[in-house]
Amino acid sequence: MENLVIYLIKSSTLLLFFFTTYYFLLKKETFFTANRWFLIVGIFCSALLPLLTFQKIVWVEPVVSTVQLINTGTTSNTITNVATLEENAFSWELVLIVLYGLGVLIFLSKLIIEFYSLKKVISTNNKRQSDGFEFIEVNHLITPFSFFKKIVYNPNLFQAEELENIIEHEKIHAKQLHSVDVLIARMNCILFWWNPLVWLYKKAMVQNLEFIADQNALAKAVDKKSYLLTLLKITTAENPVAITNHFYQSLIKKRIVMLHKNQSKKHHSWKYLLVIPALVFFMLTYQIEVVAQEKKSTETIIEKTTTKAQMTVSSSSTDEVIYKEADYFKKEFGILMKFKKISRNKKGEITSLSVTLSDKKGNTKVYDVSESEAIKPFTIFVNTDENGQQTFGFGGTKENQHLKQHFEAVEKNQKNTEKESQTFNEYPELPTLPTHPVPPNYPTPPSMLKFPTPPVAPTVPNTGNNKKVWNKFNNEMKIFKKEMDSEAIRLFDEETKQYILEISALKPESKEFLEKMKEFNVAMTKFNKLVKAVPENSN
Repeated sequence: MENLVIYLIKSSTLLLFFFTTYYFLLKKETFFTANRWFLIVGIFCSALLPLLTFQKIVWVEPVVSTVQLINTGTTSNTITNVATLEENAFSWELVLIVLYGLGVLIFLSKLIIEFYSLKKVISTNNKRQSDGFEFIEVNHLITPFSFFKKIVYNPNLFQAEELENIIEHEKIHAKQLHSVDVLIARMNCILFWWNPLVWLYKKAMVQNLEFIADQNALAKAVDKKSYLLTLLKITTAENPVAITNHFYQSLIKKRIVMLHKNQSKKHHSWKYLLVIPALVFFMLTYQIEVVAQEKKSTETIIEKTTTKAQMTVSSSSTDEVIYKEADYFKKEFGILMKFKKISRNKKGEITSLSVTLSDKKGNTKVYDVSESEAIKPFTIFVNTDENGQQTFGFGGTKENQHLKQHFEAVEKNQKNTEKESQTFNEYPELPTLPTHPVPPNYPTPPSMLKFPTPPVAPTVPNTGNNKKVWNKFNNEMKIFKKEMDSEAIRLFDEETKQYILEISALKPESKEFLEKMKEFNVAMTKFNKLVKAVPENSN
């Protein structure tokens, strides 16, 4: 769970960097195609780079030491109790995983429903093929849209010139496969649905695709003003399926402003290079795993080990536990253990038994005990010293008191070590990621004019029965075009251009934010070091 939290922090940090770079430096440039690839790269970098790590090997001098390995046998009852406690513990991790999976399921189901709605629209209407595109004509009120090579529109809602502008716009979406971008953004939202930043990122991607289509379609349009009028007319239609590229996607004011904007100078493309040192810094700071390896030494290092195992037999020991431990001693150490004459009282307590131990060399030891009441606990042990010599026998008896004292000293030393490791009972506090400030002192935008209301086109085919209706609509369109050529509209265009120039010249006051990010990076480095310093058995 801890690794997942660190991954999410790293991924969100990268996505935030790409988004802020686009929003404050690139959004107002007319490098729409370059912006498209920048945003796509941002999604893949934020998802994949936190998973990519590099190893840095640090060579250290070899240390000659004696390692003692102590294996102490425990009864099955103790293991059962620990397992029971773990099973009864409430798992917040499981709750979070269930909530995450539920969110993914909800948003994935929504996407599937949208695919079904799109399939229904395509399959139930007339189709025709032309120039590698599939045109689907519908009869109900709907915004024209495209999905890969399929273009959907209602021909009765537009005049010939307007329809030509709309289809050219949708062809740009289809030719450049903008539907792939939309699907990538949607999948990113499904996988990281809990992060508000991914939804803002998706909105920026879709809006930039509209800028690309507008830019290319306007270059082919015979009349620039006619294209703008088409934009205004289409705003009254209903939105189509969310996974498609539709003609009216972003705010009309933004699209008109971008169409009036002068082309950005090529030397402004240096802004894209800012991402490279940032990504290099991220990889070198957070994605390098230091691995220590000992240098080879010409000296001969002799590692001496001491291995010990023991089991405790008490009056309450069950036959199942006794024979299970006997199998363990036989498999691991070659000690054959036989139990005979086991007697129990009415309470089920052992009152007498005989134990015979023998190794592969034929050495044998026997322990007999018979009491009127329950027997006193005793131990059965096996010990291998640093020279590989094996000894075995019984603890808790008079002849093995010295071995008992030795085992107690070893166990005491082990408990002291565990007590020291428990001082690391808490992980260090995770640093808080600073929030990028909103640049102050934005210039005041021009007051939005009340644009003339375009007339509503008839929704029936142009036949002799409604010729008067269409003549009336054409006259209203002439009046509407004349109103769009007014002095107030011209002044609004000039004020809008000036506003864009002032916005472009504004430099976000992000010095304080950059300083906070440096402090955050230093804190994260310390945090990672403290986490690595925590012993593996700490809680």
